[in-house]
Amino acid sequence: MILHVTAQGLTLKDPGNFNAYKVQIDGPEGSKEEVIGLHPQLRRIDPGHVAVARETLERLAGGLASDREWVSGFAGMVAYARSRGWVTEAEEIVGHIE
Repeated sequence: MILHVTAQGLTLKDPGNFNAYKVQIDGPEGSKEEVIGLHPQLRRIDPGHVAVARETLERLAGGLASDREWVSGFAGMVAYARSRGWVTEAEEIVGHIE
């Protein structure tokens, strides 16, 4: 699962891949902070990581978020992330920026 971030918006690529969550930010070199700042649903954790609310990922998944298999896979991904310390107290999922 890849959270793709541009100045225009957020999209979810490969939403069925629960084994490799990451964040891709597209924009001119040196503008990643500016692109992140355009989206209030994103929160910079440190230079290499961004957090996003679980509900945002579910919304971006669209119709998949009502599919029983997808819901189960997503819950498993969140549980794994939580066990690794990648879920904040506010239920934000932390992703590595590529």
